[in-house]
Amino acid sequence: MVQQIRVAGILWQDKKLLVHRLISDDFWYLPGGRVEKGELTRDALQREWIEELQVNIQIHQLLWVMENQFEYDQQIYHEIGFYYHISLNADSYLPFNDFETTENKLRFLFHWLPSEQIALADLRPNAIRHQLAAPLPQQIVHIF
Repeated sequence: MVQQIRVAGILWQDKKLLVHRLISDDFWYLPGGRVEKGELTRDALQREWIEELQVNIQIHQLLWVMENQFEYDQQIYHEIGFYYHISLNADSYLPFNDFETTENKLRFLFHWLPSEQIALADLRPNAIRHQLAAPLPQQIVHIF
């Protein structure tokens, strides 16, 4: 079993949520990545958005902490996820249509998912999909 800590950013623009996936996957998830040993989650989130998207973000608040177990690529994972509400810095820009990036030879597809499609989308983890279909919480919610 692989244990990992993951961070993700929740970025809304015009009632659309930025999601992404590996080109080879058939499901979506929120942009972010693994926290490195000794790294704070907020620092990891900044680093991941710079590495994957070359943009600077403002981190507003931690919304959810989630404990999740899943199987991916024939491996069992136990993941602790930190999900932050974010916005782009004024000097940063992202296209408002589908676009691709490459990081460490991995190709990612980014997509702006309309809010009315979130409940039906294959957005993982499933518990986050359900949380995103509701108004954002005012305090940190622990999901397990």
